[in-house]
Amino acid sequence: MNIENYTFINQLVLKFVGLYPINITRYIICINCMLLIVIPLVAHIYKNWENLNIILETSSVLLTISLALTKSLIWIFNRKELESFIDIMLTDYWKLVEPDVFTDLQKYAIYAKNVTKGYLFLIVNALLFFYSLPVIDSFMSIIRDTNDNSTVPKNFPFVASYPLTFYKFPFYEIVYISQMLGTCICGLMIVATDTLIASALLHTCGHFKILKRNLRQLDSFCSNMQKNFHSLLFVQTMASSIIICFIGLQVSMTLMDQSNLMKYASHLMMALFQLLLFCFPGDMLISQSSSISRAVYSIQWYKLPLFIKYETSMIMLRSQKPSYITAGKIYVMCLESFSSTLSTALSYFMMLRSFNLEA
Repeated sequence: MNIENYTFINQLVLKFVGLYPINITRYIICINCMLLIVIPLVAHIYKNWENLNIILETSSVLLTISLALTKSLIWIFNRKELESFIDIMLTDYWKLVEPDVFTDLQKYAIYAKNVTKGYLFLIVNALLFFYSLPVIDSFMSIIRDTNDNSTVPKNFPFVASYPLTFYKFPFYEIVYISQMLGTCICGLMIVATDTLIASALLHTCGHFKILKRNLRQLDSFCSNMQKNFHSLLFVQTMASSIIICFIGLQVSMTLMDQSNLMKYASHLMMALFQLLLFCFPGDMLISQSSSISRAVYSIQWYKLPLFIKYETSMIMLRSQKPSYITAGKIYVMCLESFSSTLSTALSYFMMLRSFNLEA
């Protein structure tokens, strides 16, 4: 089984942003491109601090980019352990002798590949909405007022504060492209980190299914996965509830504006999928690791050789505690945690909505 057939997208994106193999120069270039939009976003919030609507619109984008920056910094800080982890994931983790396990491995590898493709599509879809709407608005304004093109407003894909000079040729075009470049790299950075974690979870599910037949322990890999990713998932879980809240509030405020509604709805779908990306595979991991005990208890012990009995007893002890991955060693990543995070986001949403109505 050639694992590169199923992880080539992950490897390509990781290489592009300089996360695997680690390329500090390429990573710094990507970070600087992202800062091109972060600084104007922060300036826009500072300039319009008393306008809740502007703060919410800007903060949802700023938090998404800041989240990508934070996770990438954590990645770079733990780069030695993560490089070793990915090396094992793409080599020794797939050196299996038994030919009859290929189907199980392939099933979960295809799951991981499809999840990566789906997540990449959602991010590209959201970015395309942001990129195209200013162009469409300008084109529609020209059609409505062909006699005075100077009144056509010039908007950027992402609302931010720039000097007035930046709204004239050629600075407007340069800034427009810089926003596209920065957010494209941000999207790739998110895909690189998030899908690698999801793929590791799903690939581990396949191995746990195999373990029910060959009685092989995979506990060390899960421990390393927990060690390497719990801090990233903690940041993700905390930020997701706030991001979903902000975007949800924007959707509720733009129900009558179809163009903005589509833009924020696509961003909301991406944010929800980003959280589900960890909770759903995490829930499958718990389910598959728990099912080991049922398979072990069905074995006829008296027919087993002595050394197999010892291995089976170890697996029985291990299977009493299912494998899982946590966010900061606090929240277990599963569908229940997904519901809990959505409930938290809804609470924030109702609170901010009440403040907005009072304002």
